[in-house]
Amino acid sequence: MITTTTGKVIPSTGDSRLDVKLQGEYRIIREDMTCAEFHVSVWGFVIYRCVEGNDAAWNSILEQLQRHIQENLESEQCQDLLPFHDLHVIDKSLYGESVDEVRAHFQAWVPKNLEARLRPDTSCTISDVSHLSVDITPRYKYCLVVDEICLESVQHPEGLGPVVKLICRDWECPWSPEEKLQGVQPPFHDGITEFDEEDVGWMYMPLLFYMDTYEKFHDGSWDDTSSNMGQNLKFASHNAYSVRRAHGVPMASTDVISQVLDSITSTKLQELSKLRANFELGKSELLELVDEEEQQSKRVLLLLEGGEKLCTLEDLGGDAVFSAESIRCFIKQAQHDPSVSVRLQKEWEVDLRRRLDVNSLRFEYAEMYGNLVTEWLENPLIEKNDTEGALHQEVGRAEMHEQRSTWESYVFKPLETDTVAINSYLDQLFTSSKYMEEPLKVLRKSTRTFEKSLSSGSQFDEESLKWIIRGILDSDGITDAKRTALTDFANSKTILQELADVLNMRMRNLDTWSWGVEGTPVEQRRQLNGRYRFYHDEDLLQAMFLRYIGCTWSAHLKAALKTFANSSKTWIHPQPAMTKAEVSQWSHCDDSLRTADTGHSVQNKRATIWKDDVFLEQLQSRADQTRRAYNDDDSDNCSDVETKSPRKIIQTVLRLLQTDIIMKTRLGEDVTVVRSDFKWFGPSLPHSTMFTVLRYYGVSDRWIGFFKKALEAPMQFINDGPKAPIQVRKRGTPISGVLSDMLGESVLFCLDFAFNQRTNGVFLWRLHDDIWFWGDKSTCETGWNVMTEFSELMGLDFAEEKTGSVQIAAYGTQSTSTSSVLPAGDVVWGFLKLDAKSGRFVINQRQVDKHIKELSLQLRSCKCVFDWIQAWNIYATRFFSTNFGRPANCFGRAHVDEILDTFEKIQKQLFTNEGDSVTSVIKKMLSDRFGIQDIPEGYIYFPSSLGGLEVQSPFIGPNLVRKSLPSSPHIYMDEFFRKEALVYQHAKETFESRPVKSAYVHGHEANDSVDFLTFNEYTRCREFKSFELAQAFDLLMGEPKQLSLRGFREMVRKFGGLDVVQPGLLPMGMVNMLKKSRFQWRD
Repeated sequence: MITTTTGKVIPSTGDSRLDVKLQGEYRIIREDMTCAEFHVSVWGFVIYRCVEGNDAAWNSILEQLQRHIQENLESEQCQDLLPFHDLHVIDKSLYGESVDEVRAHFQAWVPKNLEARLRPDTSCTISDVSHLSVDITPRYKYCLVVDEICLESVQHPEGLGPVVKLICRDWECPWSPEEKLQGVQPPFHDGITEFDEEDVGWMYMPLLFYMDTYEKFHDGSWDDTSSNMGQNLKFASHNAYSVRRAHGVPMASTDVISQVLDSITSTKLQELSKLRANFELGKSELLELVDEEEQQSKRVLLLLEGGEKLCTLEDLGGDAVFSAESIRCFIKQAQHDPSVSVRLQKEWEVDLRRRLDVNSLRFEYAEMYGNLVTEWLENPLIEKNDTEGALHQEVGRAEMHEQRSTWESYVFKPLETDTVAINSYLDQLFTSSKYMEEPLKVLRKSTRTFEKSLSSGSQFDEESLKWIIRGILDSDGITDAKRTALTDFANSKTILQELADVLNMRMRNLDTWSWGVEGTPVEQRRQLNGRYRFYHDEDLLQAMFLRYIGCTWSAHLKAALKTFANSSKTWIHPQPAMTKAEVSQWSHCDDSLRTADTGHSVQNKRATIWKDDVFLEQLQSRADQTRRAYNDDDSDNCSDVETKSPRKIIQTVLRLLQTDIIMKTRLGEDVTVVRSDFKWFGPSLPHSTMFTVLRYYGVSDRWIGFFKKALEAPMQFINDGPKAPIQVRKRGTPISGVLSDMLGESVLFCLDFAFNQRTNGVFLWRLHDDIWFWGDKSTCETGWNVMTEFSELMGLDFAEEKTGSVQIAAYGTQSTSTSSVLPAGDVVWGFLKLDAKSGRFVINQRQVDKHIKELSLQLRSCKCVFDWIQAWNIYATRFFSTNFGRPANCFGRAHVDEILDTFEKIQKQLFTNEGDSVTSVIKKMLSDRFGIQDIPEGYIYFPSSLGGLEVQSPFIGPNLVRKSLPSSPHIYMDEFFRKEALVYQHAKETFESRPVKSAYVHGHEANDSVDFLTFNEYTRCREFKSFELAQAFDLLMGEPKQLSLRGFREMVRKFGGLDVVQPGLLPMGMVNMLKKSRFQWRD
């Protein structure tokens, strides 16, 4: 007989394999569980829970499975099988684990469970189980898994309903561990490739298929049965929950998120429609009852009691105080006390009706938001063959091809520079003083020591891989698919260990490392500024390997070069030009003078900015440092970034330049400003130049050989199709890579050092290859000669459109003569141009006009409201605002007024109807498409988390700071001159009134024969000595405070609070996630 786990018995005929009821459906299930060697008889799958949280959905899956099983057995009159069914649950131990890890656990569980089921008196051993065919039954060949997608399928059931993941125990991966990791092609998960039909050892299965699947896997293998089931399972994959395809699916690509969001939105809109219909029906019926009632107190009571059944009245009144219990008490009192006036009761009725109307309005706006999401999902981003704007597309394509042609002319054609001449140049630079010999030896020795530290084969571990992955995730070149795969890697200890093993093997075999014969995909992407960038889509293992090497070398190089620069008498630091007699005289007068100490002079403040924010800024301070890419702005979402954005740093440099212009010209000096940029620096940097400089720093031939192989990557343009030729890089570095930054900075440090030595310590404000310097004309001419010599020797060119100089005359004087040595172009950054006459930055309106046309085209290309808003936010608000420069005291109020005037001009040219603005245009779109009228402006600008559209207004920021700015920045210098004269006069009087006595001060006899400093002597070294000038410097460099913005009253009045849409009614979080990944600019 057959004994169940609960002690129930099925009569036996005596045959251990065939003593079963052979008639009816599910015959083979009966055969499974009638093995005489086991003291319990069970059937049914094992189910793993691999996700934490949402207990309600998990319990629902178990309950639905049990219900489906019972219904199937009853329909086939096989209820006697139900007591023997065991859905064995394995919970908690495998949260977040991959399919491979679950399979490994299941493989270990099977023999243990079978052994536990053997009768104590049986002669059969566990090794005989295979002969009995028990371990090939579905219970021991396949298992179920519940992951996040499965839980989501419970909350948003569509089609065939909720699903579980079905895993084959004996499926063998065709790849080795290393090949397996290389084969993970994000956004695919658990070994999946891009082919829908490829067998990967698991699939999603609707709960409805439980019994059929269990029975079919008796008679067929995984290959046969899974193929037959594939069509049904693929039908299920179209549901919201089935983010992965039937045999394994993309994890979180843009298309997948869109599909999930589409289904969720559809489900929530259906639910919303039901809620709204029920509410409006109930409201209508309630108001009819109220209108029929003549007694005022009863009207109020009907509204109160009926309204509370329909919605939460307390949440719909905005600022108004509301208490249902108080109103009930007063109504009850009114039945006996006429002092509760009818007028007051009518006010309550008006308030209650208004609250019901507010709820109706919330439903209306929630439905509109849902329709906006639906519109967004139903419209493609940009039709490449769209006839609208065809002329622009031709121009755009021509520009794209032109830039690609230029890029290829650099990258695939080597430039051999004169390495002998470079070595001679470096010798002259690094050995020009006997004080540099020892620091240079230290630099080279530290490089040898660092290389030895990399020779161990244990560089990669779980900790290092996490910061490597974090750094790749923060880069701007990674695809959404790979971003998801890397996130999965970081959350799996097993995968991290496998990765570490493979990557450590590569590090040990560094000499034989290579890219392989396949071309690395290269994609050309358009940027907002009109330039195209060329992104490399490396294999993830290669990307992690190269990032680790790049980060560690970057951190070493920064530390070594800073140690060299900080060595005694190596780097030149400006000092006040004072004779010994002047130094002595200052010493005599020190007690009477208030001077800026070493750390607070203007010169020291400049040096601190240069040292902390600019010098070697592109290099890592630590290998695991999270930093921003050079082209990142302040709007990214990298919460753990430890460094300032380069955009923020250049804004500091612009403020510093404007501050220095104001200070120096008011102090009677002419100011010369030079700005330049290397032309196609990354693609054009010759390999021979890099390797020569690295050798000079002490880098070994072994590592230079590796860098050479890393740079000479085989590349293939993905836009050219699969048969595109594979070409090898022969010049330049890839974009946006830590290794590229390290190699570029190793060369550009030589420019920093040469400039410092030959200009006697003038600051070179260099951010990557963006270069600024200023001072007197003679010094700037010397600096420019240094730059031209360097560029010619290293094989670099200057970008003419970004290279120029300006000479600004001292305050109150005429313009100075021009220079034949300095470059003749304008000094520009973004949309700013330095005006020589006024000495201030002004907005270049010609450049603005070009981008207005481009923005107009991008907005016209948007076919839905959300894309239109995103294009406006990114282009009109962020891009324009950033390139206009951040408001600061040194720019004054005139700069903000010019920003506001320019944004007014942008709106007028974009929206031609009289009085149109971004607000009115969006309101009209919503009215035309969804019939919504009287839309409050707060709804347009409120964040999406509160149900608003989150439109960003470029006018708000400038207007909030305008009043905080000085009408003219020169007021700070006016105050400086006033304070300086008072301080000098006070110091002089104090000195002259002191008692006459002899003393020794700083080794010299001091007596009444010493004269106090003249005013000219006192003011000659202001930048090193003046406390008052340091104060003016800080004020000029300061940024204004924003006034508080108060614009909520209209929203509270209209919606009864700040939440336009009730939380949970619409998928706000997924909308925001998709916004980050889906948007792209029209080529």
